[in-house]
Amino acid sequence: MGIQDRKERERKQRIELILESARKVITKKGYSSTTVEEIAAEAEVSTATIYLYFKSKDDLFMALAVKCLEFVEEELDRIESKNHKTFTEDIDALWKAFTRAFQKYKEGLVVIHIFQQFGILTSISSEQREIINSLGRDIYNKIRRIMGKHIRSEEIIDIDGKAIPDLIWGMFAAVAQVSDCKTINSKNKVLETNSRNYLRVLKRGLAKKCRE
Repeated sequence: MGIQDRKERERKQRIELILESARKVITKKGYSSTTVEEIAAEAEVSTATIYLYFKSKDDLFMALAVKCLEFVEEELDRIESKNHKTFTEDIDALWKAFTRAFQKYKEGLVVIHIFQQFGILTSISSEQREIINSLGRDIYNKIRRIMGKHIRSEEIIDIDGKAIPDLIWGMFAAVAQVSDCKTINSKNKVLETNSRNYLRVLKRGLAKKCRE
Protein backbone atom coordinates (compact mmCIF):
# COMPACT_ATOMS: atom_id res chain seq x y z
CA MET A 1 0.00 0.00 0.00
CA GLY A 2 1.42 3.37 -1.02
CA ILE A 3 1.69 6.48 1.12
CA GLN A 4 -1.28 8.14 -0.58
CA ASP A 5 -3.45 5.04 -0.07
CA ARG A 6 -2.50 4.90 3.59
CA LYS A 7 -3.26 8.59 4.09
CA GLU A 8 -6.67 8.21 2.42
CA ARG A 9 -7.48 5.19 4.60
CA GLU A 10 -6.47 7.11 7.73
CA ARG A 11 -8.56 10.12 6.61
CA LYS A 12 -11.67 7.94 6.20
CA GLN A 13 -11.05 6.29 9.56
CA ARG A 14 -10.74 9.69 11.24
CA ILE A 15 -14.01 10.88 9.66
CA GLU A 16 -15.80 7.70 10.80
CA LEU A 17 -14.45 8.22 14.33
CA ILE A 18 -15.76 11.79 14.40
CA LEU A 19 -19.18 10.78 13.05
CA GLU A 20 -19.51 7.91 15.53
CA SER A 21 -18.56 10.30 18.35
CA ALA A 22 -21.18 12.79 17.11
CA ARG A 23 -23.81 10.05 17.17
CA LYS A 24 -22.94 9.17 20.76
CA VAL A 25 -23.06 12.78 21.98
CA ILE A 26 -26.32 13.54 20.14
CA THR A 27 -27.89 10.42 21.69
CA LYS A 28 -26.92 11.66 25.16
CA LYS A 29 -27.61 15.40 24.81
CA GLY A 30 -29.78 15.94 21.75
CA TYR A 31 -29.05 17.85 18.56
CA SER A 32 -29.39 21.41 19.87
CA SER A 33 -27.29 20.90 23.00
CA THR A 34 -24.41 19.09 21.32
CA THR A 35 -21.27 21.12 20.67
CA VAL A 36 -18.25 20.53 18.46
CA GLU A 37 -16.08 20.66 21.59
CA GLU A 38 -18.01 17.77 23.14
CA ILE A 39 -17.72 15.73 19.95
CA ALA A 40 -13.98 16.41 19.86
CA ALA A 41 -13.64 15.26 23.48
CA GLU A 42 -15.58 12.06 22.75
CA ALA A 43 -13.38 11.37 19.71
CA GLU A 44 -10.24 12.34 21.63
CA VAL A 45 -9.18 14.82 18.97
CA SER A 46 -8.88 18.60 18.93
CA THR A 47 -11.67 20.85 17.65
CA ALA A 48 -9.17 22.04 15.03
CA THR A 49 -8.95 18.47 13.74
CA ILE A 50 -12.73 18.31 13.33
CA TYR A 51 -12.70 21.54 11.35
CA LEU A 52 -10.14 20.02 9.00
CA TYR A 53 -12.87 17.65 7.81
CA PHE A 54 -16.05 19.64 8.38
CA LYS A 55 -16.57 23.36 7.77
CA SER A 56 -19.17 23.79 10.53
CA LYS A 57 -21.23 21.97 13.13
CA ASP A 58 -24.11 21.79 10.65
CA ASP A 59 -21.80 20.31 8.02
CA LEU A 60 -20.74 17.62 10.49
CA PHE A 61 -24.33 16.82 11.44
CA MET A 62 -25.42 16.74 7.81
CA ALA A 63 -22.75 14.09 7.17
CA LEU A 64 -24.80 11.87 9.51
CA ALA A 65 -27.83 12.56 7.33
CA VAL A 66 -25.85 11.59 4.23
CA LYS A 67 -25.03 8.21 5.81
CA CYS A 68 -28.73 7.65 6.47
CA LEU A 69 -29.82 8.67 2.97
CA GLU A 70 -27.16 6.49 1.35
CA PHE A 71 -28.49 3.54 3.35
CA VAL A 72 -32.07 4.29 2.24
CA GLU A 73 -30.98 4.54 -1.38
CA GLU A 74 -29.32 1.12 -1.19
CA GLU A 75 -32.48 -0.35 0.34
CA LEU A 76 -34.59 1.12 -2.47
CA ASP A 77 -32.24 -0.36 -5.08
CA ARG A 78 -32.87 -3.77 -3.56
CA ILE A 79 -36.63 -3.24 -3.62
CA GLU A 80 -36.55 -2.18 -7.27
CA SER A 81 -34.47 -5.22 -8.21
CA LYS A 82 -37.06 -7.58 -6.71
CA ASN A 83 -39.80 -6.14 -8.96
CA HIS A 84 -42.66 -7.01 -6.60
CA LYS A 85 -45.97 -7.69 -8.27
CA THR A 86 -48.34 -6.27 -5.65
CA PHE A 87 -48.79 -2.93 -3.95
CA THR A 88 -48.72 -4.42 -0.47
CA GLU A 89 -45.35 -6.11 -1.11
CA ASP A 90 -43.81 -2.82 -2.17
CA ILE A 91 -45.35 -0.64 0.54
CA ASP A 92 -44.28 -3.16 3.19
CA ALA A 93 -40.75 -3.21 1.75
CA LEU A 94 -40.56 0.61 1.66
CA TRP A 95 -41.79 0.88 5.24
CA LYS A 96 -39.26 -1.71 6.42
CA ALA A 97 -36.50 0.20 4.62
CA PHE A 98 -37.34 3.39 6.49
CA THR A 99 -37.63 1.47 9.76
CA ARG A 100 -34.19 -0.08 9.31
CA ALA A 101 -32.76 3.34 8.47
CA PHE A 102 -34.24 4.75 11.69
CA GLN A 103 -32.88 1.90 13.78
CA LYS A 104 -29.40 2.07 12.21
CA TYR A 105 -29.04 5.82 11.61
CA LYS A 106 -31.53 7.44 13.96
CA GLU A 107 -29.37 10.52 14.52
CA GLY A 108 -29.15 11.07 10.78
CA LEU A 109 -32.94 10.98 10.46
CA VAL A 110 -33.27 13.41 13.37
CA VAL A 111 -30.91 15.82 11.60
CA ILE A 112 -32.95 15.52 8.38
CA HIS A 113 -36.18 16.30 10.25
CA ILE A 114 -34.65 19.35 11.93
CA PHE A 115 -33.15 20.73 8.73
CA GLN A 116 -36.44 20.23 6.87
CA GLN A 117 -38.53 21.85 9.62
CA PHE A 118 -36.36 24.90 10.12
CA GLY A 119 -35.10 25.36 6.57
CA ILE A 120 -31.42 25.73 7.47
CA LEU A 121 -30.05 23.75 4.55
CA THR A 122 -28.42 26.98 3.36
CA SER A 123 -26.13 26.95 6.41
CA ILE A 124 -24.13 23.96 5.15
CA SER A 125 -21.39 23.95 2.54
CA SER A 126 -22.30 23.95 -1.15
CA GLU A 127 -20.64 20.55 -1.58
CA GLN A 128 -22.66 19.01 1.25
CA ARG A 129 -25.84 20.64 0.00
CA GLU A 130 -25.37 19.18 -3.48
CA ILE A 131 -24.81 15.69 -2.04
CA ILE A 132 -27.99 15.96 0.06
CA ASN A 133 -30.05 17.32 -2.82
CA SER A 134 -28.78 14.62 -5.19
CA LEU A 135 -29.55 11.81 -2.75
CA GLY A 136 -32.97 13.30 -2.03
CA ARG A 137 -33.83 13.44 -5.74
CA ASP A 138 -32.66 9.88 -6.31
CA ILE A 139 -34.71 8.53 -3.38
CA TYR A 140 -37.77 10.52 -4.44
CA ASN A 141 -37.55 9.19 -8.00
CA LYS A 142 -36.97 5.60 -6.91
CA ILE A 143 -40.10 5.64 -4.74
CA ARG A 144 -42.07 7.15 -7.62
CA ARG A 145 -40.90 4.35 -9.92
CA ILE A 146 -41.62 1.63 -7.36
CA MET A 147 -45.15 2.88 -6.69
CA GLY A 148 -45.88 4.17 -10.20
CA LYS A 149 -46.54 0.71 -11.63
CA HIS A 150 -49.29 0.19 -9.05
CA ILE A 151 -50.97 3.44 -10.11
CA ARG A 152 -50.83 2.35 -13.74
CA SER A 153 -52.23 -1.10 -12.90
CA GLU A 154 -55.02 0.65 -10.94
CA GLU A 155 -54.21 -1.39 -7.85
CA ILE A 156 -54.10 1.83 -5.83
CA ILE A 157 -56.22 4.96 -6.02
CA ASP A 158 -55.75 7.51 -8.79
CA ILE A 159 -53.22 9.82 -7.14
CA ASP A 160 -50.51 12.11 -8.43
CA GLY A 161 -47.37 9.96 -8.37
CA LYS A 162 -45.33 12.97 -7.27
CA ALA A 163 -47.23 13.05 -3.98
CA ILE A 164 -46.53 9.45 -2.96
CA PRO A 165 -42.89 9.86 -1.79
CA ASP A 166 -43.87 12.82 0.41
CA LEU A 167 -46.87 10.92 1.76
CA ILE A 168 -44.87 7.83 2.73
CA TRP A 169 -41.97 9.85 4.13
CA GLY A 170 -44.27 12.20 6.04
CA MET A 171 -46.13 9.37 7.74
CA PHE A 172 -42.96 7.55 8.71
CA ALA A 173 -41.38 10.77 9.98
CA ALA A 174 -44.40 11.20 12.27
CA VAL A 175 -43.93 7.67 13.63
CA ALA A 176 -40.23 8.29 14.26
CA GLN A 177 -40.77 11.64 15.97
CA VAL A 178 -43.50 10.35 18.27
CA SER A 179 -41.49 7.30 19.36
CA ASP A 180 -38.37 9.40 19.92
CA CYS A 181 -40.24 11.60 22.40
CA LYS A 182 -40.99 8.65 24.68
CA THR A 183 -38.90 7.33 27.55
CA ILE A 184 -36.03 5.01 26.72
CA ASN A 185 -37.86 1.95 28.04
CA SER A 186 -40.93 2.55 25.88
CA LYS A 187 -39.29 3.81 22.66
CA ASN A 188 -39.10 0.45 20.88
CA LYS A 189 -42.61 -0.60 21.87
CA VAL A 190 -44.07 2.73 20.75
CA LEU A 191 -42.16 2.55 17.46
CA GLU A 192 -43.41 -0.98 16.78
CA THR A 193 -47.04 -0.22 17.68
CA ASN A 194 -47.27 3.13 15.90
CA SER A 195 -45.40 1.84 12.87
CA ARG A 196 -47.87 -1.02 12.47
CA ASN A 197 -50.88 1.28 12.87
CA TYR A 198 -49.60 4.01 10.53
CA LEU A 199 -48.74 1.42 7.88
CA ARG A 200 -52.25 -0.02 8.11
CA VAL A 201 -53.74 3.46 7.62
CA LEU A 202 -51.41 4.11 4.68
CA LYS A 203 -52.43 0.87 2.99
CA ARG A 204 -56.13 1.53 3.49
CA GLY A 205 -55.76 5.06 2.18
CA LEU A 206 -53.93 4.10 -1.00
CA ALA A 207 -55.31 0.72 -1.97
CA LYS A 208 -58.54 0.38 -3.94
CA LYS A 209 -58.94 -2.98 -2.28
CA CYS A 210 -56.80 -3.29 0.83
CA ARG A 211 -54.90 -6.56 1.29
CA GLU A 212 -53.32 -6.69 4.74
